[in-house]
Amino acid sequence: MTRNKSQALSLLALAFAFAICLFVAWTGPSSDGQASEVASCADVHCLDGWCDSCSVGFIAGTEVSSKLVFDALDAHGHEYESESIDCESCQEAITTSDYCLDCSRGYWEGKAYFSVLSYQIAKAERGVEPGCAGCKAAVDEARWCSECLCGRIGDVSIRNRDDFEKAAGAFMVLRKALEEVQRCELCAASMAIDGTCPRCKIAYRRGHARPLER
Repeated sequence: MTRNKSQALSLLALAFAFAICLFVAWTGPSSDGQASEVASCADVHCLDGWCDSCSVGFIAGTEVSSKLVFDALDAHGHEYESESIDCESCQEAITTSDYCLDCSRGYWEGKAYFSVLSYQIAKAERGVEPGCAGCKAAVDEARWCSECLCGRIGDVSIRNRDDFEKAAGAFMVLRKALEEVQRCELCAASMAIDGTCPRCKIAYRRGHARPLER
């Protein structure tokens, strides 16, 4: 896939996130003061959801303060039509349930994911009790336990070491991206999904910024 086409897909992902944010705004509390029913933090914490009441989301049990970043991560993936995808690498990834590095898209159990983190979490185990003190300590960090032979990221367990390292790297990028929210929320969302900020014209790859040629 060409670089321009890859950048176009990244911008499309951000546009999709914008559409979701606008939909939430339009369907929020009505003008008569009656608020729509929303899930609580307790409900969404383990479901990679967003709490409207507290304006905070969670992914792998980790707090995400930006709605735009949360939507861009595409925590639950989305359905797709394989015949509409013309990238050969993506088609191969669909067949092997793998990740396309050219497009920054992962495919797992019939769904596509916009980020490495959401793709790896979709493959991981949930609800597994920590097996030792070291695993229990991995609440706000990514940690591989040599005793349990398992990686932990928040409330997620990953038993394949290579998958864990990829997820851990993406998790660190997310934390770095959240630090950019105050400066530019679009940059933060772009960094989280290896995308391009349409406002600042900065492309991101694995947390590193590269200004586009003007």
